[in-house]
Amino acid sequence: AKNGNCMDSLFKQVTILDNITFKLPNDTNICDKSSKILFPNKFFPAANYLWSTGSSDSVITANSDGLYWLKITFGKCIKYDTCQIFYDKQSVHLLSDSLTCSKITKQLEALLIVKGDFKDITWRSNPNQLPSGYMDSFASVHAKGTFIIEGKKTNDCPYYDSINIDLKLNNSFFKFANVFTPNGDGINDFYPELNPPYNYHINIFDRWGLQIFETDNIPWNSGEFPNGSYYYFIEANGCSESIKTHGVVQVIKD
Repeated sequence: AKNGNCMDSLFKQVTILDNITFKLPNDTNICDKSSKILFPNKFFPAANYLWSTGSSDSVITANSDGLYWLKITFGKCIKYDTCQIFYDKQSVHLLSDSLTCSKITKQLEALLIVKGDFKDITWRSNPNQLPSGYMDSFASVHAKGTFIIEGKKTNDCPYYDSINIDLKLNNSFFKFANVFTPNGDGINDFYPELNPPYNYHINIFDRWGLQIFETDNIPWNSGEFPNGSYYYFIEANGCSESIKTHGVVQVIKD
């Protein structure tokens, strides 16, 4: 530069810094409630790093859910980015009512229901009681066994749950009282019982050994026969159980 007879020169080193561009990972679900390592997709060795946790390292470990941010300073250049960490708080469970004997179908029945936010579902059972590829959120089963569900929740985290259904039926399942009162009051008016959860064949004999009643699945109401002791022979089956039994039943109408 000069001005008339005056002249001067200046030499200066100029550094052109690379533009700072980086990204943190996308907002992330942590399915197993463990830690998550966070770092930018580009590193700048001469830059200064500052995380929302107070760390000045280029890489941190996120140990809780929440919003994390990173500030990178390189000379007078400053850039930010954020990452939201979500811990999996969704729940998917398999629930079941008790395995009982239906009075209508004479079969064991239990309803299994899947509760929770799930995207897809796969069923398994031992022994196998469900059709291949079954994907409904409920299932009706008819025998003891272990039932398993697994798949992905709506947040793409995996889930797994299982339930064991067991029931031991014994002779108390078949109710054969030794007294019944066919007096029309709506209580204990039939023998062996009205609409039992089993199929049966019944024979009734009077005290002299004469057969007075025989039928399948129709209860005895004593008809015109008087008070007294009667002998019964019953063969019954239902809900995978069967029995042959006999005994004495007392009829009391008054």
